[in-house]
Amino acid sequence: MDQIIAAGNSGFAPRCPHTREVCTGRLPDLTQVAPGHQTRCVRVRELALGVTLSERAPAATAGTAPEPMLSVEGLRVAFGERQVLEDVSLRVDTGRCVILLGESGSGKTTLARCVAGPSVLICDEVTSALDVSVQASIVELLRRLQDEMGLTLLFVTHNICLVRHVAQEVAVLRGGRIAELGDVDAVLSRPRDAYTRELLVNTPRF
Repeated sequence: MDQIIAAGNSGFAPRCPHTREVCTGRLPDLTQVAPGHQTRCVRVRELALGVTLSERAPAATAGTAPEPMLSVEGLRVAFGERQVLEDVSLRVDTGRCVILLGESGSGKTTLARCVAGPSVLICDEVTSALDVSVQASIVELLRRLQDEMGLTLLFVTHNICLVRHVAQEVAVLRGGRIAELGDVDAVLSRPRDAYTRELLVNTPRF
């Protein structure tokens, strides 16, 4: 049996945190959002993206610094006696994409989970184990949404080949610390940290 969630001109609208005036009009048509899952939400496509044009922060005007959508200072995380993140500071400006790049166990996913919230879209290994053509489609979709809607993204990956295609900035993590942070072109073309240089040397060239 299909799961149906109704919103709009129904008793559910007053209980929905995303309700707007448009939601109190006519009963919306059914929209399939997944196999066996339908909804009558008038904002389903907006909410699926995690941000709407009317709700996102305005872009910075010429001559002004962009507003940070996310700012972290001196973050430390431990699981029992195991230190996972140590003194991590990170800023993600509105409408920008920052990649958290690192090998397994570097702390990148833990960092993403610590800062997850409604204002930043977290993409955690969303292209991992996918066919190259599918990866390209996902990257293209994210870039288009960023251009059209000003999405702010935190992209978690171990795949250094994706960095130039997705983000404006990159944070290289190693052992729970940020080894290097900066603009993508600067970090990949002129890496200052030995670990970043090692990653680049071991990246296959196609």
